[in-house]
Amino acid sequence: MNTKAKKEKSQVLPKQLDKAKSLVEAAHAAFGGLAPNFTGDEKNRQPKAPPGLASVVPTIAELVTTFGAVVPMHSVDTMQANLETVKMLEPLRMAAQALLTDVENAQYYAGGEAWGSATAFYTVLRRVEGKDGRLAEGLKPLASFFQKRSKGSGSRKTPVKGSAPTDVPVTNGNAPAATPTTHA
Repeated sequence: MNTKAKKEKSQVLPKQLDKAKSLVEAAHAAFGGLAPNFTGDEKNRQPKAPPGLASVVPTIAELVTTFGAVVPMHSVDTMQANLETVKMLEPLRMAAQALLTDVENAQYYAGGEAWGSATAFYTVLRRVEGKDGRLAEGLKPLASFFQKRSKGSGSRKTPVKGSAPTDVPVTNGNAPAATPTTHA
């Protein structure tokens, strides 16, 4: 992929974001009030519908009607109406999930590109920092960030001043490297 195409793909224009955000906010406003806003505890106490609910409810409704079962605070009509709501919401849930996936992918891609550039620049700056005291001072606050451990990585060596960093991940420009490489 050439650099120009990569830059164009990774950049999202503010107008695009503003329009998309407005559309999402309008959809949210139109949807608002159809369900309670659960807190974490309330959601945990709420019964969770199991997979296959759509095939069970009609049978339960038929049996309740046939045998005249009564359960206080529950009705067959409400149960069936709630099942219909679940079915009607599924296409909206799928569309919202697709949008969320696109946003997450764009964010992941842009973050990976930014991280790849940052590590490349940091590596270059570390190699020449001994020649300029101001540069060395400017890099000091970044050293701890670049020495953080990633999940599953082993111990880090502390770089010798003026040497190449041992903790800078090498990337292909698309995403952060999973493990750091050591420069000999």
